[in-house]
Amino acid sequence: MASHARPVPFHTALQDTHSGTRHPVCTVVSSEADWRALEAKGDLPEVNFDREVLLIVAAGQRPDAGYAV
Repeated sequence: MASHARPVPFHTALQDTHSGTRHPVCTVVSSEADWRALEAKGDLPEVNFDREVLLIVAAGQRPDAGYAV
């Protein structure tokens, strides 16, 4: 069976070594209110939620360095 899958364009809006969360996170954010409610540290980049959605992924707290998502 032939696949009709198309690549989905994406870009990294924010990347940091410390997410500020103790637990792993994987969630979709589709509104400005949800984006601001994440209580992320620092300045959050502007997102046009009329055209874009965010996929938030964080590993959470780890015992030492060397982990990545």
